[in-house]
Amino acid sequence: MHNFSRLWTGAFYDVLTGICDEKRGRGLDPRTAISETADEGLAMLARLLKASPEGNFSYGDMANALLKSEFEGNGSRYSQLISRVYTARQIVPEEQGLLPPETLPEGRRQLDHTLVGSQFGPLQGAEVSTVVSGAAGRSLLESDHERLRLEQDIARLWRNGDILMTEPNQVVPPHRLFKPDGEPYIGVVRWQDGRMRLERVPIGH
Repeated sequence: MHNFSRLWTGAFYDVLTGICDEKRGRGLDPRTAISETADEGLAMLARLLKASPEGNFSYGDMANALLKSEFEGNGSRYSQLISRVYTARQIVPEEQGLLPPETLPEGRRQLDHTLVGSQFGPLQGAEVSTVVSGAAGRSLLESDHERLRLEQDIARLWRNGDILMTEPNQVVPPHRLFKPDGEPYIGVVRWQDGRMRLERVPIGH
């Protein structure tokens, strides 16, 4: 989790660096530029907290929320800088770019899906439910995109050994939700009426 957080922290540091460089370019001395940049950064984070998505969301969703909060609360002063940084960091694919603020999803809803494909190994056929950000009336294309992203995430977790596979009627004691290295599994297979369900491991989050 710490390593995951470094991706976002590094990107936000790049944003702060860009803000500081802009202030230095306007002739401010280094001490004043850094002090004003710190104030800008705190205000930016405060606005982001109000605009952050709920439920399960990606770094890209957070980047879009940051852009939205900059648009709504700061007149898009650093929108181009944010777009450049989060694209360069590959948090948002270059071909996708950051969404215009008016297209950002709001609210949250449940996404139900059944895993189909050899990339899931013994997880194939498992049912999974997750909460995503977005209005209920989003298009079929957007729903397909969310399912694809969900499948990619689960396939990656399976490859990385972050999902605990179980057998029907198997009792999983709490200590089994941890891998040998002490890290918690992110997902666990539960069985209900002979059907597999993939669930999050709460202690892992």
